[in-house]
Amino acid sequence: MIKKQQLYKALFAACMLLGSSAVFAQVKIGTNPTTIDPANNLEVESSTAGNKVSVNKTTGKVTIADGSQGNDKILTSNAAGVATWQAASDLKIQRTVFTGYFTGSSTLTTPLPGNITRIPFTTANPSSDYDVSTRQYTIPSAGMYRVEFNAQLNNLSAGKVYWNEWVNLISSGSVLKVASFIVNGGSGGWGPALFLTGVFAAGDKVEIQIASYDPTPTLIADPMTFSNGSLIVTKLD
Repeated sequence: MIKKQQLYKALFAACMLLGSSAVFAQVKIGTNPTTIDPANNLEVESSTAGNKVSVNKTTGKVTIADGSQGNDKILTSNAAGVATWQAASDLKIQRTVFTGYFTGSSTLTTPLPGNITRIPFTTANPSSDYDVSTRQYTIPSAGMYRVEFNAQLNNLSAGKVYWNEWVNLISSGSVLKVASFIVNGGSGGWGPALFLTGVFAAGDKVEIQIASYDPTPTLIADPMTFSNGSLIVTKLD
């Protein structure tokens, strides 16, 4: 009799171990407690369908879905410690929000007095914020930004003086910054550079222009070739 009791105890313990292995392989808490994604070890689901915290049983990665999640968002919290996903553009951190480059070179017809040429950027990141047809960058959200532009000048005709050339930073039609430069023909190297820190509104259109106010346009009739140029926009707040 004693041996049978010991056998029963051993069988009961084995069943408990096997049962616990099956029960605790996956844990679901909250809404729909009997339904769990087969890829997860743990799920805590709210009363709002689809909003849950889960742990993948293969990778161990945690997924936090509360309805505010999205591509490239950052998990932040308020003063009470309540966490939400927010877009990087909405956070008060310094970060580069746009880079535009000349991938090769861009030849611009040197404008006569009173004319302007918008400088194009052949590579833009993110491309969704840059309009290649208007050559304008759109500020994604209100805040303080630093805008930097520089470019290399090449292919300048020997014997000519390219003077009173201007690079203008334009925001929604208003001139915010102007940088002038003079270049002797036959030379090259890094030419115009422009830097500005200021407050922009969401949707402001930013463009870089080159203009000439030379009273003797015959000296600057040839085109200029810009290469290795860049426009970098950094949000500061």
